[in-house]
Amino acid sequence: MKKFSLPAILVAALAFAPDAKAQVFEVIHPDVEKDQFELEALNGLVLSDVANGEERYVLELAAAYSPVSFWKTTFAVEIAKP
Repeated sequence: MKKFSLPAILVAALAFAPDAKAQVFEVIHPDVEKDQFELEALNGLVLSDVANGEERYVLELAAAYSPVSFWKTTFAVEIAKP
């Protein structure tokens, strides 16, 4: 049985990972401060007709916490109504 190194497994996993699709809203904040807590709510509404399968209303809720000065963990949920 062949042994694989961890870096080789990570490179293979990244090479075969599917592309991420761009979303209407993205929660991206480069500022990180130690012990910072953040809540964010974004919403959008299209008043005109939308194409079949497109979203008419979108709500995104996000919560983030940075326990150290170089890392922020974010949890986001998006709810969309076609």
